[in-house]
Amino acid sequence: MAYAFSTPVLSKWVRENFRGEWKYLHKALFEIPVERANFALLEFATQFRLLDDRHKISDYFKQTKYPPFGKVTKQDGTEEPLYFRDMTNKIMHSSAIEWELSDPDNPIIICHSPDPPRWLRVEIQISHLAFYCGGLMS
Repeated sequence: MAYAFSTPVLSKWVRENFRGEWKYLHKALFEIPVERANFALLEFATQFRLLDDRHKISDYFKQTKYPPFGKVTKQDGTEEPLYFRDMTNKIMHSSAIEWELSDPDNPIIICHSPDPPRWLRVEIQISHLAFYCGGLMS
C-alpha cells in the first residue's frame, strides 16, 4: 500500500525538481520499489492463503458479506467479483503484476493470467485490500 500511495507523490516531486536523465534516482525511486512491492504482494497472498487454509477466513468473509476485492475479467470480456480465496490464488499464479496508479485516490493492482482462456486479468482495489486487513486486525 505504501508503494501505491507514495509513487504518484514521488513522480510529481521528480517532475518538478529534476530535469534531464536521472537514471539512478529513477531506479531507486521507481524500479526497486515496484520489485519489492511485487514481492510483498506475493508474500501477502501466500500468508493469507495459509491463514485461510487453517482458519477459514474466506468463510468468515462470505458470512459477513464483505465486499469483493475487485473483479475478474474473463477472456470473453465478462466480469465477475473477486473474493478472498480467489484473490490469493490469482496473485500467486499470475504471470505479471501491474500497478495502475493513474488515480492517486484509487490505486489498483492488476494481475495477468498465465492461462488466458480461463481468465484474462484481475483488478484488486487497494482500498478494499486495506479494508479487509483492517477488519482482520480489529
